[in-house]
Amino acid sequence: MRLQDPRTVRRCTNTSGQALVEFTMVLPLLLMLFFGILEFGLYFYTRVSLRHVVRESARFAVTGNVLSDSAGKPMSKAQSIEQLILTGAPSIQLTPSNITLTPADGGGPGQVVRIDVSYAYTAKLPPFVLLFPKGRLMINVATVTKNENY
Repeated sequence: MRLQDPRTVRRCTNTSGQALVEFTMVLPLLLMLFFGILEFGLYFYTRVSLRHVVRESARFAVTGNVLSDSAGKPMSKAQSIEQLILTGAPSIQLTPSNITLTPADGGGPGQVVRIDVSYAYTAKLPPFVLLFPKGRLMINVATVTKNENY
């Protein structure tokens, strides 16, 4: 029986650098997981913020109240609803073209009013832009309420 040379055995069992190699293999997966959670959180925050602002503007709309513009003149009911939506979520860049009111004037006493808001969410982190069609994901929020008899 032949005995192995101790230098050969030592060379085969040397594990220096093994942890570094394993870390470099696992790091991209951990980063994708971390950034995926972050991107989902940003998307979910945007969606919840839109739902909240639409709900709050609908609650304001049913009362028949209107806001005043910067000069102190009363705005129309539809303008008041749009203004509440546009200023209610400052971190979301909405425009009046994102908002649809049915009926367009905000409705009268006892009428049913529908408020629709659509927003194209754009992924913030580069790898996830590839997962969304055209780099965007549409968020549509709607609520239907009946105006009070004001």
